[in-house]
Amino acid sequence: MLRSSAAKLNDVVIAGGGVVGSSVALHLAARRPDLKITVLERDPTYATASAPLSAGGIRQQFSNSENVALSVYGAAFLRGGLAALANADPADVDQQLGFREAGYLTLASPEHAAVLEENLATQRAAGADWIDLLDATALEAKFPWLPPTRGAAGGPRARG
Repeated sequence: MLRSSAAKLNDVVIAGGGVVGSSVALHLAARRPDLKITVLERDPTYATASAPLSAGGIRQQFSNSENVALSVYGAAFLRGGLAALANADPADVDQQLGFREAGYLTLASPEHAAVLEENLATQRAAGADWIDLLDATALEAKFPWLPPTRGAAGGPRARG
């Protein structure tokens, strides 16, 4: 019953208003404002939805270029694209989102350091050019509590 009713009332019905469902709805509405789009979410207030309650992050340290590119786009979108798409004040959107970039640290033992080097090449080629490969000396200086190892550190993108 819901299926036929939803099909008559909407052009597109999206199941789930999490990060992916909401993003699909927002991007589709921006491209096709003529469509009637409905997002089905168990909590329409989003007060107990998983996305706003998470301490999630957007990392770019993947070994697959498509995943890196998607994450680079997502971070850039949250930094300014959402405000532009919504014709909203960027400062207001930033305050409401609370998006803060702190970075990630991915570690490998010396015998697996080559994997980090390969991944770094993939990440930079896909647009994550702020990720650095740190040797044991640089890691020890920045994180003295870590055991000797190598790591790839990706922090916030430098601005200005």
